[in-house]
Amino acid sequence: RARESARRTSCASNLAQIGKGCAMYSDVAANKYMCPDSLDQLFDGYIKDARVFQCPSVKSGKHRKGQGKVEFNDYFFIPGNKPTQAMNVLAFSRKADHGGQGRNMLLVAGSVEWISDDAYFVRMLSDTFVELGLEPELFSEAKPESAKEVPAEKLTQALAAFADDDFEKRQAAEKTIAQAGEGARKVLEEGGKSKDAETRARCAVLLKRLDSMKNKPAWVKDLRDELGD
Repeated sequence: RARESARRTSCASNLAQIGKGCAMYSDVAANKYMCPDSLDQLFDGYIKDARVFQCPSVKSGKHRKGQGKVEFNDYFFIPGNKPTQAMNVLAFSRKADHGGQGRNMLLVAGSVEWISDDAYFVRMLSDTFVELGLEPELFSEAKPESAKEVPAEKLTQALAAFADDDFEKRQAAEKTIAQAGEGARKVLEEGGKSKDAETRARCAVLLKRLDSMKNKPAWVKDLRDELGD
């Protein structure tokens, strides 16, 4: 336990250095106000030691392949952040690498926190997705099923809760809508023909959300895999 605790501390130090590297990257005129799109962009202009990208809790020979000049990279990095989005999640270590006990999480502001509460971690990711203009439901595990399995009344209730401020309600609504598949789209398209302007506008927003759920960024699949460990 003492050794793993020391490795966690070293892992947190790595993420803190990554945070500083991102801050230096965004200070350069050409990159002004933007975080890098990948950790590869930090090496070796901003971070000279490649070992910074290797979690100390990962056994030798088991490190994950990196990109470009970064041969190994064990940290999950979320692209698209800006330095002004201080409370967004920027990078984190893998839960499995720490014996399933938790993970170190780096915020855009540069602070690193050990997270053992999965629910709290998912809420932080949800807030980050909203700030990045993505739907928080993008990383859920809902799978499309037959529209016949979802009663119309239940689907209508789910659509009403889809924009709820409560994350758990949104997540449950997203699963129902994903199960409805094209059934949900048909309901929204019909709503888009409504005489009521507010209803038309709301249905247009929800249709856009359905499309964003369907067209996930490539890195979101990796995130879903990570949350499934």
